[in-house]
Amino acid sequence: MTYPSRDAFDTFARPARTSEAARDSASDHETPAVSLLTETLREAAERGASDIHVEPSEHDWRIRLRVDGALHVLKRPPPHLRDAFVTRIKVLARMDIAERRVPQDGRLRLTLPGGRIGDYRVNSLPTLFGEKLVLRRLDALPPDLSLAALGLDDAQSGTVESAIRAPHGLILVTGPTGSGKTLSLYCFLQMLNAEARNVCSVEDPVEIQLAGINQVSVRE
Repeated sequence: MTYPSRDAFDTFARPARTSEAARDSASDHETPAVSLLTETLREAAERGASDIHVEPSEHDWRIRLRVDGALHVLKRPPPHLRDAFVTRIKVLARMDIAERRVPQDGRLRLTLPGGRIGDYRVNSLPTLFGEKLVLRRLDALPPDLSLAALGLDDAQSGTVESAIRAPHGLILVTGPTGSGKTLSLYCFLQMLNAEARNVCSVEDPVEIQLAGINQVSVRE
């Protein structure tokens, strides 16, 4: 497996709506912020993490990884790097770095060495001591969107296929974070994907783009 280099991050940096002070602040700490982000994403990939949590507190901040559904502290970087680190992610995700009082959603796409694309969904949430960010690794999902990828046995696959092929009805997919809900839903959509059929999805947000499916992203 290959991991993003610092150049990969610079390639995908895009101007965001920002103030002069915010730009100066980001520039002052750009090199250590980029290094920290590169190291964090590399370690997340090595550990097979599904999510990266960036969490502020009153006097410091921490980065946690979700591995097999449980969160583990990865590191507690120096406090002075927090704002630059958050700003770096928001710039890459094309989020408004000047807005810190309302939640935001973004998407971060990096070209990794070897031409592979790394995708991350980014969410920000204002908290008492600053913005909490969560990065969901979309590139961690297997490319094989079939029932076989879910690890179902023959009896379970038969039940699922019968439900999906029904002319009407409702399928509930539930479970904790990292249990495979997203993968299951996209596998089901892919099974319905055919040129003779009109398939529309309403998603919040769209995590995987499927050719042939009319995907609608909810924006409240």
